[in-house]
Amino acid sequence: MTFTPHLYFDGSCAEAMSFYADLFGAGDLQIMRFSDASGETGLPSSDRVMHAQFSADGHVLMGSDVPPGTPYQPQASVAITHTAPDADTGQALFDRLAEDGEVTMPFAPSFFAPAFGMVTDRFGTHWMIIVMPG
Repeated sequence: MTFTPHLYFDGSCAEAMSFYADLFGAGDLQIMRFSDASGETGLPSSDRVMHAQFSADGHVLMGSDVPPGTPYQPQASVAITHTAPDADTGQALFDRLAEDGEVTMPFAPSFFAPAFGMVTDRFGTHWMIIVMPG
């Protein structure tokens, strides 16, 4: 059994998912907009993203914009945890996520891991980057 994170955005899904796909080296980013659906579906015609996803290292991340006219509730009480293979890779990922974002806990050694850090990126997604003990 797996759990697949699905992130909601308020019009920035395409930009965010493109950034994440590039960051994690995914070459299979798929983006479907509301305007791609046929008229008989009853879905609103909008350039907002209805569904986006990519896979990296066997894991999938999904996202979408909230439908037009739907109230947006920013991501709050959830974080995406990514396990980096080593501290240098983890630091590089962390630094890119921190660009125009907000560092909650700097990426550094901790009592439970060789390196760990928490950051909220410029899209409002909370991340925890960790290097697991060997």
